[in-house]
Amino acid sequence: MNLIEPPEGIRLTQLSAEKILYLWNKLKVYDKVFERGRIGDFDAFRNMLCREDTLVLEMDGGLVILDNIIDGLRASCHAYFWENKIHALRPLMKDLILYGFFQFDLKRMECRVPFYARSVMRFLEKLGFKQEGRLRNAWEGKDGVLIDVLVYGILKEEVL
Repeated sequence: MNLIEPPEGIRLTQLSAEKILYLWNKLKVYDKVFERGRIGDFDAFRNMLCREDTLVLEMDGGLVILDNIIDGLRASCHAYFWENKIHALRPLMKDLILYGFFQFDLKRMECRVPFYARSVMRFLEKLGFKQEGRLRNAWEGKDGVLIDVLVYGILKEEVL
């Protein structure tokens, strides 16, 4: 994958074994760490990060992963923030979304959000994402209960 330089404040992550373990320890507290695998599955997490259709980007206070990238079409976006001030990161996230669209000539980008994550939904909507649907009983929560997931999407022409 030939990558252009990401915007200022965003870094491409070099995935050493130590870095993957560091990210796992940061992210395993979330109800769901990506769609593949189950909660607590380090091997599935590591394998997902190392796939050719995955790009890991860091910023101060957070991490964004683009995966399931299909050049010229779409990608899934996963954002994790270890600071509660996610709204302060909105300008960086806008730059990152534009970077994804131009780097891979994407037509659309999507995010999946647990139904109860209202602050994340508002954050995505302020970035221009639109709720496109609801997947019933799509993820398994930490307590083993299946939860609904909302699908948010944004089209290239909506960010330009």
